[in-house]
Amino acid sequence: MVPSPRRRVRADLLSFIVLVAAVGLLNASLQVPRQKAAIAEEEEEEGERATYGSEALRFQLMKLRDAYGRIPPNPYGRAKSQVDVLKWSAAAQRVEQSLAPPVSAAMFLASAPASAAAPGPRRAS
Repeated sequence: MVPSPRRRVRADLLSFIVLVAAVGLLNASLQVPRQKAAIAEEEEEEGERATYGSEALRFQLMKLRDAYGRIPPNPYGRAKSQVDVLKWSAAAQRVEQSLAPPVSAAMFLASAPASAAAPGPRRAS
């Protein structure tokens, strides 16, 4: 026997309503706050955990010490100056390694064409 279209629509509507209700209940269960017992248990565990703050401070101080165990008076300023020196020396190396146009006496003549002062082709890096 073939079900009527009206009965088929009712069955589809009923299954749709059941699915929407199930999804709504699942979403609501995710948004409801946890029980107080679980929260109290977590707070108790956090109180028992050690923070190791003294060891962290000791490690930070160890990073500042030099090979002789002394902390220099201005470690961050000295480190920045060393980084600046490294940057400038790398920039100087790039200038030294770049191609320079050939210099000739014709470049300095007033009657020389403009192409005489043009740099040569650039080298690919």
